[in-house]
Amino acid sequence: MQWDNLEFNGFSTVKPWNGRNQEEKYNVSYQENVQKSTLLSLKKESLFIEGAFKLKNSKETLYIYVRMLGEQKALIYCNFSDKAEVLSTINDDLYKGWSIKLENEGNHLDRTILTLASFGTVIFKN
Repeated sequence: MQWDNLEFNGFSTVKPWNGRNQEEKYNVSYQENVQKSTLLSLKKESLFIEGAFKLKNSKETLYIYVRMLGEQKALIYCNFSDKAEVLSTINDDLYKGWSIKLENEGNHLDRTILTLASFGTVIFKN
């Protein structure tokens, strides 16, 4: 996560060697000033601190994993590409008590097809 929305996202004063995603609202500085930051509240949940981690089918530009703690589960999809990623393997079980808890702009869920925008992330939680 970026530190702020300044030129190099608060990580450096010089141009980084790798690409970066510039987002105005999805950074620590902005989230700390939002009265009810969903992102920061999720990061403080036991599920995301102590929960078991299981990597799903992933590739260099797509990272999918599950966090589990007791009956709680979260399914996280992260697209690290500057191109949209279409996933048609979303399980119908997501519609049984699961909801989207956090996502950035440009993602789309249509039944069992999830389209992640470039650098898109979606967190489903039961």
